[in-house]
Amino acid sequence: MKLFLVIVSTLLVTGLSSSRAEQTSREAPIELPAIVVTDSKLLPLPESWQYAKTGNFEILSNASVRKTKYVVRDLLEFTRAVSFVWPAIQPKNVQTPLLILCGANNSYTQFAPAENGPTTAGGASLSLRDKENAAIVIDLARSYLNIQNEDGATQIEVDYTQQLHREYVHFLLSRIEQRPQPWLEEGLAQMLASMKYSSTLIEFAKLPDPNEVSVMQGMALRNNQIQTIASSDPSSADANTIPAFDPGPDQDKAFNTALSRRGFIPLDKMFSVKRSSEEALNTIGGSWSKQCWLFVHLCLYGENQRYQKSFIKFIVRSEKEPITEALFKECFNMSYKDMLMVFRGYVQWTSYKSIEMRPKDGKNPSTSDILIRDATDAEVGRMKGEALRMAGHPHEAHLALIAPYIRGAIDTDLIASIGLDELAAGDSTRAAKFLEKATLAKTSRARAYLELGKLRLKEAVVKPEGPNAKLSDRQLMRVLDPLFQGRSFLPAFPETYSLIAQAWNKASAIPAEANLRVVAKGLSVFPRNTELIYNTALLYSNNHPKAEVLKLVDYAINISQTDFDKQRFLALKNNLTASR
Repeated sequence: MKLFLVIVSTLLVTGLSSSRAEQTSREAPIELPAIVVTDSKLLPLPESWQYAKTGNFEILSNASVRKTKYVVRDLLEFTRAVSFVWPAIQPKNVQTPLLILCGANNSYTQFAPAENGPTTAGGASLSLRDKENAAIVIDLARSYLNIQNEDGATQIEVDYTQQLHREYVHFLLSRIEQRPQPWLEEGLAQMLASMKYSSTLIEFAKLPDPNEVSVMQGMALRNNQIQTIASSDPSSADANTIPAFDPGPDQDKAFNTALSRRGFIPLDKMFSVKRSSEEALNTIGGSWSKQCWLFVHLCLYGENQRYQKSFIKFIVRSEKEPITEALFKECFNMSYKDMLMVFRGYVQWTSYKSIEMRPKDGKNPSTSDILIRDATDAEVGRMKGEALRMAGHPHEAHLALIAPYIRGAIDTDLIASIGLDELAAGDSTRAAKFLEKATLAKTSRARAYLELGKLRLKEAVVKPEGPNAKLSDRQLMRVLDPLFQGRSFLPAFPETYSLIAQAWNKASAIPAEANLRVVAKGLSVFPRNTELIYNTALLYSNNHPKAEVLKLVDYAINISQTDFDKQRFLALKNNLTASR
């Protein structure tokens, strides 16, 4: 990393000069293509939802206003607590994620995985994502789930706030450059989701008392005890007036209670579970999620932290090597079977040290400025469409997006979403029309600018207007214009800077130092993106001393993870060396 910073610093130039690429072009008014639906019955009807926006989420809810406010307030307090416990994991370079609260009309089921995917009968929340966006979907309407596990068939209460906490942690971890493996991510998510917090005290990694019962269960025990006593005396009034009390669903217990009477999952299976598997999607009452929590908690905070160094070593090596029992033994000096014996002891006699933090300000985030209002047709269509697409339902996503458009909604971000949807469907001509309109109206969707730049470059390369089959100044400006505009919005994409470099490489114009500086800035933000490094090296090889470019190429060879990358950088190095 230090070598890279040295290399980049040699490429940067001081001062800013005026750049033609920074200018904006004026486009003629864009006429959007018509969307014709032969059967209007296919379109979803307008729906009644509530809308709100916080600094962390864009929220769509069809639950009651009271419940929505409660969830939003709790989410703000939880995110504040996470920022104290884990400041380094705060979201950066992300588009505002979507939060969809399903509280009516069985609206949660539409976001479940496709029919040929895993079932989600044991889950009440989903975490969806793609390169640009993310969505969390919570089922607020379901109070309990019917679970079949080693304990038999049972009903387990759904704590939707805890499910939201868990999915928020998954969202944070999903944005890390090298995302943690599913077992590690789930263990961390379970541990953070169970965190206790208030305006003055945060308790992290603390496990609830195994004998603790809910209020409903406490009432049931008390009334049943009274009935038992009264039944021994038939003359007692309580014998007829106090019936047995049904406590309702059981709580979703922490690992030290949930696993106390269950067998453990073999470690090779625990480590091999994928994010899309039923174990990962059905965590309420599930053994896999609780065992992941157990392993992470044990290694980080249990047994006087005797396993902490081994655990960190295991994580580092497992990022580069396949997880095997041999690797595990090298890190922990014990077999899988031995560790399961440690698990059993930890469940029965949990010895650990939790963390307490006391925030200095002693204040919870204010919710007074959060406006919950009726969502517009465009907001409902856009947010549902984006979530449905990320959930793997492209047809339903398309209908959700175009329905408000056909009904006359002209919303900039909706138009951008339709353009990106058309592009995903393979219709680049129609996509370009929508993206042109959306970017001209300054949509906040960063990917809309990037994809429009790609389409314009692809079009220009086919028919170059400059000398020597190069892009003319007009074509170059037309490509760079949306790319530079898109840099004002989140998230930033390495492809944006890579595309800027490609456009200059194909142009007849010679880039100024300020133009080169923009591409170098992209390298400082995305130092390990090999596609960006390659296009930057090509650009600099024609406009900068070869010795400095060779340093960058050597760095790229050193960090390359694939044979393809390594070979193309070696070939580039040979060409640069031969031309010196």
